[in-house]
Amino acid sequence: MNRSYINKHTIGSVFSLPFLIIVLLLNSCGKFDYSPHAVDVDQKYTNINKNNIKRLQANPTPGDTIRLIVLGDTQRYYKSTEEVIDVVNKLPDLSLDFVVHTGDLVDFGLQKEYNWIHELLKTLHYPYVAVIGNHDMVGNGVEVYRRMYGDLNFSFMLKHTKFIYIHTNSREEDFSDDVPNIAWLDAELSDTANYENAIVVSHVAPHHDNDFNMDLEEEYIRTLERYGKTLLYINGHDHDFSYEDIYENDIWFLNTYSTSHEKALLLKVWQGGYSFDLLK
Repeated sequence: MNRSYINKHTIGSVFSLPFLIIVLLLNSCGKFDYSPHAVDVDQKYTNINKNNIKRLQANPTPGDTIRLIVLGDTQRYYKSTEEVIDVVNKLPDLSLDFVVHTGDLVDFGLQKEYNWIHELLKTLHYPYVAVIGNHDMVGNGVEVYRRMYGDLNFSFMLKHTKFIYIHTNSREEDFSDDVPNIAWLDAELSDTANYENAIVVSHVAPHHDNDFNMDLEEEYIRTLERYGKTLLYINGHDHDFSYEDIYENDIWFLNTYSTSHEKALLLKVWQGGYSFDLLK
């Protein structure tokens, strides 16, 4: 019987170490995945807020009134979020300007989570604009948010109203004196000649004692009051609805539902006033 074999000396002479390494790498292609914490944002997922703001400003609804949907804390509630989107998209004979997302797009700050929720939210018939939430900052989440959505603090005009989105997740920043950035907020509100109303949007509200920097609370509220044009404050984080004049200064805080409740709010804004209704 003929036997074929390669002894250890033959292996050393026929297959060099670099050759074996290349073979192993080629054979492993497709078997290794990136770390779940890796940040590798596809071009199609970049500048989401900026692009959606351009869309909504280019196609405002007729008339003076701004109509928008307020939702938030989508996190891992994909099925419930899908149900909310279906309700919004089926609103009869109603033109909407855009959708406010009050943060916590995702749960663990993972790139894949961000991709999944954007793929879902882009099925809305209207552009959405999202503020960063505390869960969005877990792990490398801040870097993912920046690459996909842009700046953590930003503002834009629509008709008569200035929408100011501000990062207020103090706990995730070790209660830094720079979060929230009150000087930036003051500069945005001080430009009173160029807007009639201001609506401030954040995830954590200043009365969320465990997550907002309490050392900054008083100055933050004074800044909201200073120019007399803050019409409404919109936030998430509590996962349930509330509407309160927390500081008894006629600046009302509107906390929207998490989409886990399969609910959202329809908000209408005009010069000097607003109204809202529950969608479910």
